[in-house]
Amino acid sequence: ERMRQQAEERLAILRQREVQREPWTAPDAGRHLPRRPWSAIPGYTGFRPRQEEGCT
Repeated sequence: ERMRQQAEERLAILRQREVQREPWTAPDAGRHLPRRPWSAIPGYTGFRPRQEEGCT
């Protein structure tokens, strides 16, 4: 039980880091909106295909 909790926490931290690295990977309540404006993403070259989000 305890190990499962720790694993979940670790997963949450990893997910947060991923979201910070690629804001478009944060689907909030089903909406695929960036956490910050697109212009704030360095090297932004256009919309990334859905397959790069990891989940359909």
